[in-house]
Formats: sequence, C-alpha cells, structure tokens
Amino acid sequence: MIDTNKISFVILSANTENQTRVDAFQQSYALKAYLQGRKLPFKVVSGCFEGRIEVSFLLPNLDQSRGLEIARQFNQNTILVINQYREARLVYTNNTPYKYLGHFLEGQSNDNYTIADGIKYICSGA
Repeated sequence: MIDTNKISFVILSANTENQTRVDAFQQSYALKAYLQGRKLPFKVVSGCFEGRIEVSFLLPNLDQSRGLEIARQFNQNTILVINQYREARLVYTNNTPYKYLGHFLEGQSNDNYTIADGIKYICSGA
C-alpha cells in the first residue's frame, strides 16, 4: 500500500490519445508554460503509455491532489504517482480507484515506460 503522505514524485503529460503531433506539441508546451508560470519544479521526460510515446513531466514532491488538478486542466485521465519507496500507482482523475502498478525501477518494456536522464524505468511486480 502506498502512503500518500510520502509521495516522492508525480508524472503527467498533456497528450491525449487522438491528438496530431502538432496538437500534442502545443499541449506539452502549454503544460510546460503552466508549470513554469507557477514556479513548480519539474523535469521533462519521455514517456510511453499503452504504446503511445509522449512528452511527460516529472514533478518532485507534488501533492497528489495538486497533480490531479493539473491533469484535469489538461484533459488527462490519469497521473502516475511514485512514493519514496518507489511504489507506483496509476491514479485516475475521475475518482475511479487507483491501480497499483508495482515498483518503479529500471527495466525494459515496449508499452509503458518513462525515460529520464537516458534510463528507462518501468513499473514491475504488481
């Protein structure tokens, strides 16, 4: 079980399933500007969700409720929440119960992953 009081980071994107590349770029740019405008620390990472590659944003020490608020503003269905123990869960913006994904660690996957600083991370062991 993940202790939501000890969240280490949140990963989210601004991309949606049927966007064109131009629309995806514009949405990612808008999210980046939003984060910068609010002086929220973040790192741009590469993500792949259900086989779709997307620009994602890793936000350290962001409260889950704030992450969900931002995700809703950018029409996202989920955010990825990783706690200090590297336990990961997919949290839905529509209040559907979260999905435990296992541990966030280095690994190989073709469908769901995050690349940060040249290292591929997956959720494993659910």
